Amino acid sequence: MSYSAPQVAFCCLGSHDKVSREELWRVDVSYVEAFADMCKTAGVHHFILLSAVGADPTSSAYLLRVKAAAEAGMRKHHFVRISIFRPSTLHAAKASSAMSRLQACIPDFSSCRGPNHKPLMVDDLGRAMVFDAELPGSGLEIIHAPEILQLVAGQAARDKAAREFAGVVTDPGEEKIAAAAAQSYNTRMAETHLSWAITTTGPTSSDTSISTPHLDSTVAAPPTHTSQVVSNRMQKTVVVAISHVVWCAKYMVYERRTGRHMAHDEKQECVTGDVVRINATRCEVSKHKSYNVTQVLRKAHVYEPRAAAELVAQRDASKPDDWVALARSKLQDTTARLAALRKLYAEQVGAGVGIGGGVLSSGDLG
Repeated sequence: MSYSAPQVAFCCLGSHDKVSREELWRVDVSYVEAFADMCKTAGVHHFILLSAVGADPTSSAYLLRVKAAAEAGMRKHHFVRISIFRPSTLHAAKASSAMSRLQACIPDFSSCRGPNHKPLMVDDLGRAMVFDAELPGSGLEIIHAPEILQLVAGQAARDKAAREFAGVVTDPGEEKIAAAAAQSYNTRMAETHLSWAITTTGPTSSDTSISTPHLDSTVAAPPTHTSQVVSNRMQKTVVVAISHVVWCAKYMVYERRTGRHMAHDEKQECVTGDVVRINATRCEVSKHKSYNVTQVLRKAHVYEPRAAAELVAQRDASKPDDWVALARSKLQDTTARLAALRKLYAEQVGAGVGIGGGVLSSGDLG
């Protein structure tokens, strides 16, 4: 009886913090390297290692230095694909002791340090590792908490599609999970410049052999950004500003950073202040240009002498030809009405009229 060579290997070796440093190194580093060596000899192509967030050989924490050493020892075997999972705090679905139940009642503030420190359930981590083994890929990938949650959502979408293709009625409450899963699944695969989308068309009535979903691979669209033009002094080239928010680990806050990039403007219609949409090109236009302006979303309010002169000419053209004579006639009518009002005051009021605290004589009214 013959057995095929294994293709994927999972390594979740580790010990708790109650052991000595020598025991910790032996389990977390030596055993991992020995297991990786056996997997390489057996012909394993994909090696999945469970590490910890913040693994760094220069860290002040001994555990994180040990995890970094385990990752380095595994990388030297040069597997076709290496997936390193770096979760933060893990919670079990069912507490096994009184201390675990007590810890579950205490709020966990580790997620305040950033999205990579978000607590995870052990079951979700296992689902993500299994689903990552089923996806194609190559090279080294570091997977933190946000990517783990995307993998869990992708597996939920695949399982839901499988049940629908098999004719199993699903719970209406799962529609929300499936809707968010499709977007997270495609986002996860866009990192490798491939969009792996789950097909939603089931088998026809004549074809009963297909009962499981399949993955359809298509080339992902180039990244698109909405930015503002900050300079248009060059020919067919504009400089745009792209802002993004990053997590500052030193001060534990989010900060906004702005980068400037050159974009190709073939029609030369962009001016400073315009809000445009740009997309990345598959091949660089020039040494410093790798974006194209695809659409002008909003024009800037910029004073242009030629446009202002055209507006003045349109306003003057809308007036009648004898508008000066018309204005003079209106001024004469107003003067005559004012003289009649003064005469009426002189006849009916008498010698003087109090206006605004002063006194006007009949001679002044005449």
